[in-house]
Amino acid sequence: MHETLEEIQMTSKKPIDGNLKVYFSIFSLLFIVIIDSISVHVTALIIFSILSIYAAGRNYIRLIKIPTYFLIPSIIIIAFFIPGNKIQ
Repeated sequence: MHETLEEIQMTSKKPIDGNLKVYFSIFSLLFIVIIDSISVHVTALIIFSILSIYAAGRNYIRLIKIPTYFLIPSIIIIAFFIPGNKIQ
């Protein structure tokens, strides 16, 4: 059965609802921008991934697979072929 993005969004669970949804997203974005740390970025990625997996289940993995096909080759090209200084 072929599901579209809209069908997945309509049938997903909503763990955070109402105004809290907006506050949570804005707070997370500000937290990431203000505290520029790898651990904060990784924590935010984990939190949003867990919420997405809870909401959409296996559909989340299917949806994230498409952008991954474009990101991984780009990261490899940047990492190995673009000259620059190492990040310390």
